Amino acid sequence: MRVYVKTLGCRLNQYESDLIAAFYKKRGHEVVSSPVEADLVVVNSCTVTSGADSDTRKFIRKLKNIRPDVKIVVTGCYASVPHGFASLSEMKETDVILPNFRKYRILKDFLLLELPLVRAKAFVAIQRGCSWNCSYCLIKPARGLPISRSPDDISREVSSLFETSVGEVVLTGTDLGLWKWNEKDLAFLLFRLAELVPKNKRLSVSSLGPHDFTDSLLEVLGHPSIAKHLHLSIQSFSDSVLRRMRRPYSASRAFEVVEKVFKRLPGWGVGADIMVGFPGESEKDFKQTYSVLRDMPFAYFHVFPFSPRPGTDAWSWRKEVPSKKIVAERVRKLLELSLEKRFSFVKTFIKTSSYLDVLVEKLKVRGDGVVEIHGTSSEYIKVFSEIVENDSDEVLEAGSIVKVKPASLFRRGFGVVVKGILDWERAF
Repeated sequence: MRVYVKTLGCRLNQYESDLIAAFYKKRGHEVVSSPVEADLVVVNSCTVTSGADSDTRKFIRKLKNIRPDVKIVVTGCYASVPHGFASLSEMKETDVILPNFRKYRILKDFLLLELPLVRAKAFVAIQRGCSWNCSYCLIKPARGLPISRSPDDISREVSSLFETSVGEVVLTGTDLGLWKWNEKDLAFLLFRLAELVPKNKRLSVSSLGPHDFTDSLLEVLGHPSIAKHLHLSIQSFSDSVLRRMRRPYSASRAFEVVEKVFKRLPGWGVGADIMVGFPGESEKDFKQTYSVLRDMPFAYFHVFPFSPRPGTDAWSWRKEVPSKKIVAERVRKLLELSLEKRFSFVKTFIKTSSYLDVLVEKLKVRGDGVVEIHGTSSEYIKVFSEIVENDSDEVLEAGSIVKVKPASLFRRGFGVVVKGILDWERAF
């Protein structure tokens, strides 16, 4: 049987999709790269926003329209919450609905080391589940309470991946800071894993919240094997908004953590998740958040409007959401500020002629014999370079980490891409 796995949503979903592929491959099935080639499609869904719900339904309907005979299994977070399960049950295109708790039972004995990966970057889940009660979020009911993987299992998987073409391993989970094992915390795990990283490869972490940071965590993040990039789940710098969101920190705590991060980890690419238009968010609340983001040396923001989710407390407050016009204007202002921040951050590397350590993610050979290199730096800067045929003995391939000197930059959407020069004498 030919199987295709469709991933929507977070990095944890991507990791679990890889395990689903491993599950089918180990049983002798063929994992294909296109849904139209498949006999069975597994949709690993997301429900973080109403848009994510809609994306799942649109994908299923479109695929069934093209391939009426294909069998569709839906799992993931949308399939695990009441409104999602009900909606999917009403769709004639859906054959099987598999909530997360059933998916976990199937995948509990699988590790990524069971599936040889041919890719530059791989995700490794260290925990799943959440213990917070944020008023707008469905992740806790969809994922359950926190469960941590053992440091031995994680170490074995990370080491195995580094023995392949993988150049960067990203640690992911529902909330990384909730990883615990026999009184050991995330700082302990990071130090243990950082010591396993081979030369010219790296380890990185996905999103962290202000509540996750300790002095020991900040210290270990400076390990030379860890990528110089952090993404902070902040949402707002307004106390009134954070209290209503029921986030586990205050605006002053978030500000204190951000200040420490920039002081202890200079030159890092630090981004943030920011939510706009939460019920009751006033102009004063928004301006407070905007001013902190403007004045701090962030590298970028991920900005998204509040999305009311059935089954959350914030669902009953949806009439208090600012008007669509106001929300759209606030989103626009933050996206423009984010673009300014990206340009400012990237320009520092051009001005100082600093080399970037770039993970090669894609190589493209053009008709004129020039090879295009597309990758991401340790600071999470998108990098593009061009080289001619290499006369050295070194082999450039996806997963390599090379040194690239930034020469110029250009805009791509609300992002910035560096065009750099790869010097073969300093490349590896």
